[in-house]
Amino acid sequence: METANVVHARRLNGSLLALAIAFDLLCAAILWFLGLYDHSKFIFFFATVVPLILVTQLKATTTLSDSSVTIAVKLMSSEEISYSRITDVRVGPRTGAVQGAGVHLIDGAFAYLVGGRTLEIQTLAGSYLVSVKDPERVAVTLLERVAAYQKDHAHRAAEKPVTAYRKSGF
Repeated sequence: METANVVHARRLNGSLLALAIAFDLLCAAILWFLGLYDHSKFIFFFATVVPLILVTQLKATTTLSDSSVTIAVKLMSSEEISYSRITDVRVGPRTGAVQGAGVHLIDGAFAYLVGGRTLEIQTLAGSYLVSVKDPERVAVTLLERVAAYQKDHAHRAAEKPVTAYRKSGF
């Protein structure tokens, strides 16, 4: 049974967004004070406006398909996790300026963060944190899809007898 992909997205927000804007304004003030605005508006533009635009485009996405979940931070990285590898899903910790934004390790978990509430996905190989707007709803939906996938594949494996074998070269 094929179902439509479900995408959950969360943009950079809260204290992280405020820090990014404040840092960018501070950089602009320093460049202005150093007189770089007068000499080269091009440098001023690329040193202040472009980073601000890029930072505000940071977005964490969680895409649920029929057989896997893909987690990503726009402009950085993404990873696809097969439902067969998922062992548990739960609401994760709230993150902010201390944890930062982007893709990095937090307490041994691969974190795809833009701040705010998170979803924790446990797998056979480790755990992942991803920023989501409504972790309770995403956790329920993801657990339903994982259970359906694992039930379907367990049923298929029971129906299909193993008929292939590997021939040795001797």
